[in-house]
Amino acid sequence: MLVCDPVNSGGFAVREIHASHSVCMELIMTTIVNPSIQGDLDNLCGIYSLVNAVAYLYDGAVKRRRLKLALLNTFQQQWQLDELLTYGMDDQQLDYVIDKGLQRGYYRHKFPLKFSKPLLPNKPRGLNQVFNLFHRYLSERPHQRLILFCTPLHWTLIYKIEAGRVFFFDSTHKKTASITSFSYRRGGRYEIDPETVYFIEQGGAT
Repeated sequence: MLVCDPVNSGGFAVREIHASHSVCMELIMTTIVNPSIQGDLDNLCGIYSLVNAVAYLYDGAVKRRRLKLALLNTFQQQWQLDELLTYGMDDQQLDYVIDKGLQRGYYRHKFPLKFSKPLLPNKPRGLNQVFNLFHRYLSERPHQRLILFCTPLHWTLIYKIEAGRVFFFDSTHKKTASITSFSYRRGGRYEIDPETVYFIEQGGAT
């Protein structure tokens, strides 16, 4: 597994508006939310994916470093931190961190999210069915939904599927991949395992 750290960039665009005897300057604020980028060897991609999910769905409003530390502290309630740094996080550990760290207390109140595992208990029969489900889910509420999943080595986020390509909000600078590079329960770089796929939606926690 892999890892990341925060980058919020806000840009200002200035344009002139000519009136009869005056020039008005209009300041336009454009907000761009970028994923936080992990270190190459820290195996914190699961933690970074959760931090990036909150940042993406709430337009960068969350204090990412504070959230990262809160999630690490949550993990350490059950496991040793060196286990996370050595082996990364499995889906049961991620479930625990989501429940204890994001679905309770401050973050549940300020940044509520809905999590579900859409490929369980009724597992799709093939890759086409999986991607039809993914595409429909994301396109129904653009910018308000994400898909979190784990490849054999890395947790990452999908925010869009378009023209045969998957677009990532990822902690390792990975931007996009062809749908043809994915597999369903058959191994490979982008293997999809029903146990490690989560739908995430902005809104009240359930």
